[in-house]
Amino acid sequence: MSTQVDINTVMAQIEVLRQRLAGLDVLIAEAEAALKSVDTALKTLDAAEKGGEVLVPGDPGFNVIIKARIEDAGKTLLHVGGGIFAKVDVDKAREKLLERLESLGKTLSQLRREREATLQELAQLEYIIQLALASQQAPPKK
Repeated sequence: MSTQVDINTVMAQIEVLRQRLAGLDVLIAEAEAALKSVDTALKTLDAAEKGGEVLVPGDPGFNVIIKARIEDAGKTLLHVGGGIFAKVDVDKAREKLLERLESLGKTLSQLRREREATLQELAQLEYIIQLALASQQAPPKK
C-alpha cells in the first residue's frame, strides 16, 4: 500500500514538472520572438540609416505594408516600455537595441538551462515510476 502512495506522489511531481515544461516552452517561444524582433529592428535601423526607402507596417497586424522614404535618418522613435516611445538619435537607439539583444540572449540561455534541468528531473522521476511498477509486477521471491 505504501508503494502505491509513493507512486501517486511521484506521479503528482511528474505532472508538476510537465506543467513547468509547458510554461518554460511558452517563455522560450516569447523570448525567441522578442529576440527576432529586436534583431529585425536593428537591421531596419541600419537600412534606414542608409536612407532611401523602407517597408513599414501600416498596422500592428501587418495587414498593410507601406513603402516609405526616409527623410531624417538621424533620429528615430524607440519603444521604451509601456507603449511609450522616445525620440532618440540612431546611435542611441542602436545602443539600446544591442542592450536588449544581450539581455534577451541571457534570458533565453537561462530559460533553456532551466528547461534542460526540468527534463532531467522528469526523466529521473519517470525512471523511478518504471522501477516501482516493475517491482510490483515481479513475482515474489521464494
